[in-house]
Parts: sequence; C-alpha cells; structure tokens
Amino acid sequence: MQPGRPTLRDQIVSLRLRFSRGTFLSDVALLVSGATFSQAVSVLASPLLTRLFTPRDYGVLAVFSSVLAILAIVAAGRYEVTIPLPRQDSDASSLVGLCLFVTALVTAVTVLLTLTLGPAFAHWSHTPELVSYLWLLPVAVLGTGLYQIFNYWTLRKKNFRAINRTRIAQVIGQLGIQIPGGLLHLGAPCLLAGTLASQVLGTGGLLKRSGLRFQDLKPGEWKRLAKEYRAFPLINSWDALINVIGLRIPHVIFAALASVELAGYYSLTLRVLGLPASLLGQAVAQVFYPTIAEMNVAGARRLVESTATALVLVSFPVFAVVALHGPFLFTWVFGDSWKTSGQFAQYLSPFLMSSFVSSPLSTYTLVRRKQREAFCYGLAVITLRTGSLWAGLRYGSPDWAVGLYSLAGSFVCLLYLRFVLKLAGSGLRQWLSQIRLLILGGPILVILLMGVTSLVPSIAASVLSIVTLSLFSLWYWRFGNTKLAIA
Repeated sequence: MQPGRPTLRDQIVSLRLRFSRGTFLSDVALLVSGATFSQAVSVLASPLLTRLFTPRDYGVLAVFSSVLAILAIVAAGRYEVTIPLPRQDSDASSLVGLCLFVTALVTAVTVLLTLTLGPAFAHWSHTPELVSYLWLLPVAVLGTGLYQIFNYWTLRKKNFRAINRTRIAQVIGQLGIQIPGGLLHLGAPCLLAGTLASQVLGTGGLLKRSGLRFQDLKPGEWKRLAKEYRAFPLINSWDALINVIGLRIPHVIFAALASVELAGYYSLTLRVLGLPASLLGQAVAQVFYPTIAEMNVAGARRLVESTATALVLVSFPVFAVVALHGPFLFTWVFGDSWKTSGQFAQYLSPFLMSSFVSSPLSTYTLVRRKQREAFCYGLAVITLRTGSLWAGLRYGSPDWAVGLYSLAGSFVCLLYLRFVLKLAGSGLRQWLSQIRLLILGGPILVILLMGVTSLVPSIAASVLSIVTLSLFSLWYWRFGNTKLAIA
C-alpha cells in the first residue's frame, strides 16, 4: 500500500459521511431516487395500459397534456421559482401568497380561453372528444400551479421526503384510476381523470405538510416582491416556454395535420425513451454543473470532453438496439397495436441519443454566462424542428415527418455540442478525433448486426445486439485510450 493513500475502510467511511442524512449528496440522492421510483412504476405499468387503451386514447391525452404543460409554465407567473431565494421565511411565505394570486388569475383566464377557443381548438386538433372535457383544463392548470408553488416551498424547507411521498402518491393515484377505468373500457376520459387526480393528490400532500397559515401570506408585500423578482416572469418564463413548446408541440402538430392516433404513437415513443434518459441526464447535469463551475479553463475542457464521451458510451448501446429492433421490441412489450411507435423509435434514435449527450453539458453556458446565446439557440431549435415536422406531414408522410424531425434535431444538437466544446477551449473535430475508434467501429458493428438480424429470430437478434453493443462500449471504456475525468 502506498504511503498516505486512503485504505478501503477510510473510503467507505468517507462515502458514508458524504451520503449521511442532511448532506448535499444525500439530498440529491433522495430526490433522484424518488423521481426514479415514481417514473419506473409508471413505465412498468405502460405495457398493461397500452393493452387497455387505444393509440387514439393516448393521442387525446397527449394533446390535452401538451396544452396543460404549456399553460403550466405561466400558471404561477414563474414566481414560484423564487420561493427558495429570500433569506427570510416571511418574504418566502409572502411569495407563496403572490403565487396563489397569480395562479387564480391564470386559472380565470384559462376558463375564458376554454369557453371561447376550446371547441375550435378541439375541432382543429381532430379531438372532438375533448369538447365534453375541456372544463378539466382550468382545474388541471389550478392543480398544477398549486403543486408547483407548494413543491418549491417544500424544497425551501428541505423536506425532500415529503416530496418523494407525494410523487409516489401521484403515480399510485393516477394508475389507481387509469387501470380500473381501462378494464371498464372508459377510454380517453379515464386517462384525463388519472392525470388530474395525480395533481390533486400531490398538491394535497404538500399543502398538508407546508405549515403555512393564511396570515403568513401578507398581501401587503405582494407588490414589492412582484417588482423585486419581475425578471422571472419577464425573462425566465420565455426560456421555460421555449423548452416546453419544443417538447410538446409535435403532439399537437401530429393531431392537427395527420391524426390523433399518430400523436398517441409519438407520445408513447417519447415517454418510453425520453423519460428514463432525461432522469439520467438530469442526474449527470446536477453533478456536472457545480463541478465545472469551480474548475479552471484546462480542467473545464477535460471535463466537457470526457463527460461527452461517457454519455456517448452509455447511450450508444441503448439507442442502437432501438434503431435495430424498435418495431419488434415495442410490439413485444406494448402489444401489436403499437408497432408504429417502434418505427418512430427507430427514426428518433439518432436525435434522442444526440440530445442525451448535449443536454447535460448545456449548463456550462450558465457558467460562462452565455444565456442569451442559449436562448437564441433554443428559439432556432424550435423553428427548425417544428418546420421539419410540418414539412414532412404536409408534403410527405408521417414516416418522413418523424425522420426529418430527427435529422433536424440531431443536427442542432451537434451544433450545440460544438458550441459548448468551443466555450471550453476545445472543438468538435478535436473531440471526435479522440473517439475516432468509437465513431468508426460503432457504425460498422451496427451494420454487421443488421445483417445478422435477417438470419436469426427477432428475440435472438435483439439479445445478440444488446450483448454485443454493450460489450463494445465496455471494451472502449476500458481500453479505448480515453481518460475520463469523471471516472
């Protein structure tokens, strides 16, 4: 043993201290574990739900949820994000009151919009079923706004266990309505009711544990606080809206320009492949951001390059398998009705992989204070991706639309990765030269596996692809001459 080198016992003790209750890492681990568990339960229930509900049912839910997600961004005026910031609890509780007031106003506006534009929107998006259930939208906006407000108050109080309990209650309540409703063949309304119930359960649980009283809300302070934190509704809300619109608008475009069923297929694809990837990506970003903020230029360059390489190695086997066997895997897991989702998964794999690599690195733009450039990039992303989807549906076919959407998304993710690498003092060409064996060997291996797929049964071909691609990534990780700064 080298002198001064910590023993295994010292390392275990250090690890226990890092994850002991009340430390930063333990709080992060607690939140990540709760989010992962709730999402895992939801994903594991998907094979049952897809056999109880039709693609059209999921399409109606996707359109409704997309509108709700966009309205939810402004449900509390983005003032809810400020609740953890004040030093005094009195100001924070007054911000809660301000948020409640804004949420009430936004809900009232949503009622007016629903009454005046709701039927026309349902007709335009080919979802006439929504006409009878549009009254759920203002209720859902109110519930989402309240949940966001009390969620940030609970974060301020560092009661992370309460947040985890509400997440578990949300998913159990949602599935508790949707599964019996599916067995009774209640269709899309049951999916909508389950979504609404999850918000109510989450809000009620957090409100019960908040400890807030009416007299703590202090309406006299609202005007001062609204002015003090006005940058959040005036600036931050636009950035958040761009991100949500970019994620949700394809569902509405599919329904309006093609069919609601296609929106349902796309929704399942994004849910299955996007959510687990986003959870891991968020975990990486949470560690990457504070770490790189403390580094010098040389250290930041190494960390950006090595993190990008590690993300490629983690995502390549997963998305390559989906690209090779998407239709078979989706049909086998979710049922014969969902083969189209598997085809969409094949087309979207390059985009989802490139997004998985570039998204966690985007926090480096905050370190370098390049928010304006990041905002312009986000605006360009929405324009290019939405335009490609519209062009594909208007002049081609759904397959062409998803393919063009994936191609455009992959292109802008690559440009963004180039931008981040350049900020770190590196470059796209320089980084690609470091992983040239992976860039050359990976596609060759995928082509060889494509040939094998046509010669053996689908199950055997899928297993072979999973094992072979995973071993290739592990081999490159160990022997590919890549020094990973995050290892």
